[in-house]
Amino acid sequence: MKIRTIIYFCLLILLCTTFPQHKVVRFTSYHPHDAYGSGTCTASGLCIDDFTTNDEGMYLYDNNVVIASANKKATNTEDRFILPESYQDHDYYEVINFTIEDKHYQGIILDLCGACYWQEDHQRYDIFVKDAASAKDRIGTIDSPSSFNFILFLFGTITYLGISYFCKAKNLTLKRLMLRLKHEKKYL
Repeated sequence: MKIRTIIYFCLLILLCTTFPQHKVVRFTSYHPHDAYGSGTCTASGLCIDDFTTNDEGMYLYDNNVVIASANKKATNTEDRFILPESYQDHDYYEVINFTIEDKHYQGIILDLCGACYWQEDHQRYDIFVKDAASAKDRIGTIDSPSSFNFILFLFGTITYLGISYFCKAKNLTLKRLMLRLKHEKKYL
């Protein structure tokens, strides 16, 4: 393999990779029978009997903090569920990592939050807590995982192989190809 090919594929891999990010968000809370009419069950169908609580009064499901967020099933179904730009919506049972006051948690999206669609300084996530004494309203971060865009990588690879094949078939070097394209551009 030529050094140019290695450099190309290294750059392509970097372009196709999204590295972990920490998005600043606001964590609020809700509890059964609060002033907003919250019940004992979540939109996922799981109820407080399915949960345990931690020392901070947060409900847990499979050791993950129960969270309500903007939800993909609700987004854009009504005017009140329009997702502001740069906000993120989630699927039910999606697991997220988050931090509040330097303490790391793993959460699970089990409920829909209407207030999480409001345009605010920071996107809101609602933690399900057992009572008003456990209420939260803190700034924290959501940690997005790294990801790799395989489709973009495949497209880049096919493009590279196509250009390489064309150049070999026409016995062109990269320099000759650029000169030929420049020459043909003059006569267009």
